[in-house]
Amino acid sequence: VEGYAGSAIQVAALRQNKYRADHIAIMFVHGINAHGMREKRRWTKEGIDLNRNYVIDQEWPSDENNHIYQKANQFLNPPHPDSIFSFYLQALYYIIRNGYTASKQAVAGGQSIFPGGLFYRGKRLAPPLVALDSFLRDLFPLNQVMYAIHIDIHTGLGPRGEDTLIVQTSKQPNDTLEKQICASDPNSLERLDFVYTVPTAKPQQDTIAYTMLGGVAETALHVLFPKSKNAIQTARFVQEFGTEPPLAVLRALRNEAALIRHCATHHLPLPSPEHPIRKRIAHVFAPTNDSLWTTKVIDRGLAFFHQAVTFLLQHTGGK
Repeated sequence: VEGYAGSAIQVAALRQNKYRADHIAIMFVHGINAHGMREKRRWTKEGIDLNRNYVIDQEWPSDENNHIYQKANQFLNPPHPDSIFSFYLQALYYIIRNGYTASKQAVAGGQSIFPGGLFYRGKRLAPPLVALDSFLRDLFPLNQVMYAIHIDIHTGLGPRGEDTLIVQTSKQPNDTLEKQICASDPNSLERLDFVYTVPTAKPQQDTIAYTMLGGVAETALHVLFPKSKNAIQTARFVQEFGTEPPLAVLRALRNEAALIRHCATHHLPLPSPEHPIRKRIAHVFAPTNDSLWTTKVIDRGLAFFHQAVTFLLQHTGGK
């Protein structure tokens, strides 16, 4: 269901068809989660979060040390939807007990312990990412590439209709290619949100994001450009468009997963996308009935796409 925003931006960029340059290539990857786009769900049919599932070239994480998620499992993954009062009362308890930032990281960072639970990464690479991984590895000769920029579109977090450019990095901000790309536009520069993968003295308090293993933005360029190819400079952005407050988003995800779980347990048919709980998911991640939100997302998505392409043109001999 997060794919609708990215799809709209891609279509708008293709309609403009502005760039004609032999020395750069633009690749659009559309709708990896076909089931999710069709059913307006964030997960696959098997309940796997593809944006936590792209784990390659390393041992699959056990997540056994994610004690906060384990202790909150009954709250996060109830057998059936419950009341708004019950949700916020329990959420407040865990936030007070563990802190908001630590709770956010533990819940949204991904887990492989509870199948069907929120942000479940699975136990192995899911078929859609097996196909994507194979496609990327067989794509085209990449030995002459100088720069590569990946923009991964998401919705949910941040101020409504505004984008945050999330960068997961171990470097200082001024040392990143991402900051160089954004430097030409103050609008982009002020939207940068760095999330550090190296240990820090205390959790970051001023970011909407969290560190994550198995994200498509991080892994796709790793597949194309292994670390041995040091001459290639890569930049990875998650462009996140805000919709509603974080706890409202979590409640919508939790209720929808609980509804699906309840139906499976009692051998009931899957409710249609018009069911109120399922419609709520669509509204939280793709409020396309809000014309102002839709316009802002497409306009800003196009603006940043053009900024990234312009950077490539300027730094590879183009105009």
